[in-house]
Amino acid sequence: MKAARQKFYRWWRRGSLDSRRYTSDAMHSVADDLREEQRERIARMTPTERFALSERLGEEGLAEFMSANKLSRADALKAIRRSRRIGRKPSRCLDEER
Repeated sequence: MKAARQKFYRWWRRGSLDSRRYTSDAMHSVADDLREEQRERIARMTPTERFALSERLGEEGLAEFMSANKLSRADALKAIRRSRRIGRKPSRCLDEER
């Protein structure tokens, strides 16, 4: 009886491994496709274009933050700088406005 149980277990494990292999090989997510497309698009960019993209995305993020919190640009930048200091050891040089 023990041999039959071991044989069944090996058969069952092989089946479960095959099903996992099918799922990971045959199916992929839309997010994986989008990530790959984004990597390829950024790889084709020149360093200048990548820098311009990062600047544009930063400005868009700041605009969203300003809109969501109803702040001016200066106040939004202060709030972001303040939030970066949360949990850090206090420092007099960081308390001074730049």
